[in-house]
Amino acid sequence: MSDNLDVTFVSPNTKMKNILSLEDNFNPHDVHLSDLDQRAGILMKGAAPAVNEIIDLIRERIPCTVTFKHPIQQDSVYLTTVLKYISRKRFAVIDLDGRSRGIVFNIKCQVGDNLLVQVKELTKEIDKLPVCSTAVSLTGNFVILEEGVSFVRVSRKIKGEDRKRLHQLGKKLVPENFGIIIRTSALEIQEDELAAEISQLTKLWERVTEDAIETSNPKRLISGDFLVEILFTHESKSILDTLRNGVIPTLRNYHQFKAYSMASGFTLDFIQNFLDRLEPEEINHHMSAMIIERDYPVNNHLKVEFKFLDGTREELVVGDLIANQELFITRRVFDYKPKLSFPNFEVSQGDIFEVYLSPGSWTIYYKYINGSTDELIGERVQIVLPLDYAFRGRIRAIDMGMNLYKNSASNSPVVHQIIDRSRSDLVERGIISAELDQDLGSVLQQIITALDADVSPIHVLNPAT
Repeated sequence: MSDNLDVTFVSPNTKMKNILSLEDNFNPHDVHLSDLDQRAGILMKGAAPAVNEIIDLIRERIPCTVTFKHPIQQDSVYLTTVLKYISRKRFAVIDLDGRSRGIVFNIKCQVGDNLLVQVKELTKEIDKLPVCSTAVSLTGNFVILEEGVSFVRVSRKIKGEDRKRLHQLGKKLVPENFGIIIRTSALEIQEDELAAEISQLTKLWERVTEDAIETSNPKRLISGDFLVEILFTHESKSILDTLRNGVIPTLRNYHQFKAYSMASGFTLDFIQNFLDRLEPEEINHHMSAMIIERDYPVNNHLKVEFKFLDGTREELVVGDLIANQELFITRRVFDYKPKLSFPNFEVSQGDIFEVYLSPGSWTIYYKYINGSTDELIGERVQIVLPLDYAFRGRIRAIDMGMNLYKNSASNSPVVHQIIDRSRSDLVERGIISAELDQDLGSVLQQIITALDADVSPIHVLNPAT
C-alpha cells in the first residue's frame, strides 16, 4: 500500500511503526483493516472508493485470493417493517428494504410495526440474518453520537490531562437526549470544531426521524460502511512472504506459521530474534515438523474446513490419516445405509474411500474402493484453491464448486460437474481475479488429462505444469 497507493496509516500498532518507520497518527480513517478469525485473511470496513482501491491492489499483486463483499452495509440505518415477532423470545424479523431481512433482539413490537434500526453485526452465513438494533449511533470524524442515552466517554487511547480536558468539553457540548463518545482523532482539535460536528450529526438525526415519519415503506435512510472479506490461500501467503522480505528479513513460510495458531505465531516471533545465528531452512524444517507431529499424527481424524463461494462453511471428517508427509492420505469405511450416488457411479455401505490432499494443492482426490473385492469403483477430483493448514489438525479449503468423476469399472467418459454455489460470473462480480480464473481452467485441463491417462493419485500443485 505504501508503494502503490496514496495512503496514510492511522493508529498503527507498535510493530508496524517500527518496521515501516511510521509516526503516531490519530486522524480519522477511511478504511479499517483487521485480521479475520483464525487469520484466514483480512477484513476491511470503510468508504467504498478507498476499499475498492485496496481490493484492486491486492488482486493485482496477490491474484490467488477470494473477495466477499457483503450486500448490506455495516452501521447503515433503515426504516423497517416487522414481518414476524416471537413474543416469548422477544425478537423480530424485519424487512430492511424490500429485498433483505434482518433480526432485532430484546424488543417488544407487533407484526406490521415500523422500526428505525441500525445494522450492528453482519455474517456471510446464509441462514443467519444481519443483527440490527433500535439503538442508533452516528459516527463522525471526531465523535460518535448515540440517541436516547446520556453519557460522555473518551477513547481509551487518550490518556492523562488530554482525557480530562476532552471529558469536560464533552459534558459541555453533549446534546439533550444523546450520549457522545469522543474518538482518538479528536486529540488535537479545537472546541469549535467539535461543537460543529456534534451540531451536524444532531441535524442529520433530525432529518432521519422526519423521513421515517413521512413514509412507512422499508428503506435505507443512512448509508454505512462497506464490509469486505479477503481470504488468503496457501499460495497467497508465499507472495506475502516475498513482499515482507523486501522490508525485513523473513523466513520462508512466515505467514503460514504466523497464521496457523497463536502458539506457532509466538514461537515465530521469538525465533525472529535469532535469525542471524540460525539457519533459516533449519528453522522452517523444525517449525513444519512441530505442526505435523503435534496436530497431524497418523491414525488421527483429519477434518477439512470447506468455505463455499456463497459464503457458507462446512467441516467434514474425511478419514483417519494413514500418511502425513508431503501428501496426506486418509482412509475410512463408508458406513451409511443409503448409497452415495455420483454422476456415473455409486458407493455402498462397507465400501472404502481414500482421500489424498496436501497444503498448497489445488485438488482433493478421492478414490472409492469396493469393500469386498478391493476393486476400484470410481474416482473424484474436487478443485479447490491451494489448500492451507488450519488450527488443530484441520485443512482449510475454498471449494470452487468444480468436480470431476470417473467410473473405473467401465469405459465411460470423465464427467465434469459444476455445483452452482453462486459460482457464476465470479470475475465480473469481483470475487476472483481474471488471472485466477485462467489458472482454474488450466487446473481443470490437467485433471481431465490425468484421469484419461489413469494417473493416480492426482495432485496439482502448479496450474502451469
